[in-house]
Amino acid sequence: MYIARIRIRNYRCFQDATIEFQPGLNVIIGENNAGKTTLLRALMLVFERRSRSRPTVHDFYRLLDPLDAPPTITVEVTVQSSATDTPSDRALIASWLTRLEAPWEAQLTYSFFLPEQHVLEFNAAIQAAE
Repeated sequence: MYIARIRIRNYRCFQDATIEFQPGLNVIIGENNAGKTTLLRALMLVFERRSRSRPTVHDFYRLLDPLDAPPTITVEVTVQSSATDTPSDRALIASWLTRLEAPWEAQLTYSFFLPEQHVLEFNAAIQAAE
């Protein structure tokens, strides 16, 4: 199995972006501040459970207009089967399967809502950036 695509919404520099991957090696290239590190951090939000840190007010996308409230950060990762998969691989993500026909797919979604007590801090950060 492999990561077939990731959709990132309202996280750091991404308002709404979908990145497609292919089986095998994928290379992420781009200029400085293009979002390479943010893409990797978005994957960590979904897959890295042990050292998962919660997003902060500075991780929310800020260029929405109008911005009355903090947006929700959402990261959706679609995993797809490949030719080398075993039944154990499918069992590993069985509860997330969204398509059972070959190639089967599973989707994992991470959503983060800014806690109410941090909304004032978010609004202050937005005003300071203007």
